[in-house]
Amino acid sequence: MKPRNWFSVATALLLVLLFSPLAATAATSAPTAVASPWGPTSVSSGARSFCVDSSGNAFVVQQDSGATGTVFKATSSGVLTTLDDQDAALNNATAIGCSGSTLYLGVASGDIYSLPMAGGTTTSISTGNTFIPGGIVVASGTIYISASDAAAIFTLPLAGGGSATNSGITGLASNGMSYMTISGSTLFVVGSTTNELFQAPLGGGAANLVPSAELNEPAGVALDPGGNIWIANLNANNFVFVNSSQTESVVVAPSGDLAQGPGGLFWSDGHLLTQNINQADQPFLSAAVTAPPSAPLNVALSVSSSTVTISWSTPSWDGNLPITGYSVTADPGGATCTSAQLSCQISSLTPGAIYSFTVTASNADGVGPPSSPPVSIKVPVAIASTGSPLGSELQWGFVLVLLGSAVIIGRRYAHR
Repeated sequence: MKPRNWFSVATALLLVLLFSPLAATAATSAPTAVASPWGPTSVSSGARSFCVDSSGNAFVVQQDSGATGTVFKATSSGVLTTLDDQDAALNNATAIGCSGSTLYLGVASGDIYSLPMAGGTTTSISTGNTFIPGGIVVASGTIYISASDAAAIFTLPLAGGGSATNSGITGLASNGMSYMTISGSTLFVVGSTTNELFQAPLGGGAANLVPSAELNEPAGVALDPGGNIWIANLNANNFVFVNSSQTESVVVAPSGDLAQGPGGLFWSDGHLLTQNINQADQPFLSAAVTAPPSAPLNVALSVSSSTVTISWSTPSWDGNLPITGYSVTADPGGATCTSAQLSCQISSLTPGAIYSFTVTASNADGVGPPSSPPVSIKVPVAIASTGSPLGSELQWGFVLVLLGSAVIIGRRYAHR
């Protein structure tokens, strides 16, 4: 029997471990969510939607047993206040949005109303709409309303007036647009009936499908400070996580208090806030999460010869995990440097070329988004020293020139 070559066998096993998909993903842990009760233990039994203000208060609109609707305010301390009780105008309420000190509400007839967060009178601001509002968000003085029965997003000025107009966003699902969130100039909206997530420019244009893990009646979408996307899966009792570069998506089952039909999802005061729609009293849950960090801040450059030193400050959010390192990328060329500190150097750059640099931070959950905008610098061109102005064949001296009564002292150059 021919003896085994144990060295070859061991080498083969090592290569399998190094390059197998399992080994490639083992270095990065999965995002987590630990849920716990938040605010009032009993909220309502007919909640249709909720929103969160800048102070972290939640506002809920519910469909009453009769032909009316009621609006509640819930605080983290557990206080539940009725702002508008059994209002006939809010019959079949379907959506609510928070902005400043005002609530904006949509009903199945298509009408849009406003209500002060402090309570008061519900005011009609838009009528004659031919769609059912599925979600409401506000940005830059404009109300954005998704249509739960059409592939469209509509807009309305904060002051209201007349009917809402089509936003010009195209390429959405055939119907079922509902919960939305806005980040910068980008709108994210879920298609609850088609189990899809889209992103679209606020000013109108083509929407793009965001690749994600399996969605099961998505009922809320939120972004954390790292730009990572979180989606509430109503029928699966879990969240779906999509990293900021949209290259990774995983299902996250909350530990702690199990989400029972999470509906609505907001990033508020360092955590995700959702509502247990499938639980009798529909209480809120706060979910502490881990995720890749946000982008490093205050990127600065200095250059010496063909070497650039890049420095930065820590991200505003570490993803609730220790930062494990930073990476810098130069463009063009793709040269990189890494560091566990707040600076590093990239050398051997081309003199006279202009380079842009971005920095990313990493933790155990992965790599965060790059710093934005990129910071640029020009690498200087070295100037060679040639000695005297006319070469090495010259010698220096002084010349006295008598010109009238003046004496001019100058330099004289002469060949040897």
